[in-house]
Amino acid sequence: MKILVIYTGGTIGMVKDEVNESLKPAGVEPIKEYVTGQLDLKNIDFKSTKEPIDSCNFGMEYYFELATIVEQNYSNYDSFLILMGTDTMAYVSSLLSYCISGLDKSIVFTGGQLPLMEDNSDSKLNLKGALLGMLQDEFPKEVGLYFNEKWFRAVEVTKVDSQNNDAYMVPNSGNLMVDFSQDSFHIEKKIESKIVVFKLNPFYNNDLLKLVLASDSITGLVLEAFGMGNFPDFDKELQQLFVDKISKGLKVVIVTQCLRGGVVMGKYEASLESEKLGFISGGALTTESAIAKMMYLSTKKLNIQEYQSFFRESLRGES
Repeated sequence: MKILVIYTGGTIGMVKDEVNESLKPAGVEPIKEYVTGQLDLKNIDFKSTKEPIDSCNFGMEYYFELATIVEQNYSNYDSFLILMGTDTMAYVSSLLSYCISGLDKSIVFTGGQLPLMEDNSDSKLNLKGALLGMLQDEFPKEVGLYFNEKWFRAVEVTKVDSQNNDAYMVPNSGNLMVDFSQDSFHIEKKIESKIVVFKLNPFYNNDLLKLVLASDSITGLVLEAFGMGNFPDFDKELQQLFVDKISKGLKVVIVTQCLRGGVVMGKYEASLESEKLGFISGGALTTESAIAKMMYLSTKKLNIQEYQSFFRESLRGES
C-alpha cells in the first residue's frame, strides 16, 4: 500500500510565533520526521502545497492546487492523506468529493485541534490512526475525514467543536455503501464559487435579502431556514425579486438551521411559498455540503428542472 501525504498547512503543522505566541503555519519537514520515526515505513511519500496556510484562507486557488496534486499523482499511489486545518475541512473535502468521478481509492482528510509537536496533541492520534488505517486498507474508496478515531463521509460531516478532540459529527447519515468507480477518473477544477449563505433570524427584515439579491455577481444562494424549511412572509417586492432572479439563472437552495433532520417543503404553511418561488430543497444536507454541491453543479449546463433533479439525487452518498 503506497500512500501520498499532501500537506496544506493547518494547526497540525503550526508553530508559535516568537513575538506574539499566536499559532502560524510552518513547513512539512517536522511532520515527515515524526511519521518516519513512528512508523519507519518507506512506502509513504510527502508533498506540500507551495504555501502552507491556515485553512480559513483555503479558497479556490488552493483547491485548484490540491486537486491538481491528487490528479497528477493518482496513478502512482494507492491512497491519499490530506493534512489541513479543521475550520474549513468539511467544505474542502465535500467539494473534492463531489468533483471527483471514477474514484476507486481512499482519500482521507485529517488534522488536529493542537499542533503535532505539542504535548498530548490530538494530531498525533489522528495522523497515526489515519496512516495505519490506510495501510491496512480499512477506509472506503471515497473522500472522507478521519478524526478522533472515527471515519466520516466528507459530504455528510460538519465541525461542531472548536477546541475538543471530538470535533466532527455526521448529523444525518446517507447511503452506507457507495461505488464511485463506474466512470473514468477525473477531477473537475473549473468551478464557479459565487455563492452566498444567508441565515434567517426572527428579527431580520426583507430589505436585507433585497440587498443580497440586488447583486448581479452571485449565482447561488443557500438560505438557512427554520425547522423543516420555514421562513417568514416575504413581501410582494421580495417575492417578485426572487422570481426574476431565479428566471435569470440564480439557484436558491433551502437548508435547515437544525443540526439534525432536514427540509421538507410544504410540511408547514410557512414553507408553501418555497416551490412557487422556485426554491430547491437541500433535504438533510449540511450547509457545507450544500455549498459544495452547488459549486460542483455550476460546472454543468443544466436547466432548473435538471438542476433540481440532480440536487435531489444522492451523488456521493450524501443524505
